[in-house]
Amino acid sequence: MLDIQSGKYYALEGVSADIWRIIEVAISMDTLVNRLLEIYDIDKHTCLEQTSQFLTRMKDLNLIAINA
Repeated sequence: MLDIQSGKYYALEGVSADIWRIIEVAISMDTLVNRLLEIYDIDKHTCLEQTSQFLTRMKDLNLIAINA
């Protein structure tokens, strides 16, 4: 993934790539977590926590916008 504004390139693999693919359309955090739970063997609490951290990082890098 290329950030056109900064010129930085970000490589996404595994879960990160799946999250990026899933959020191509606006969805709720609950829907995102449920889709990830269908793919990966992880408990819901851990999935929610790690997904939230990833999305916050992407927001901090101005790669996504999070709607409340």
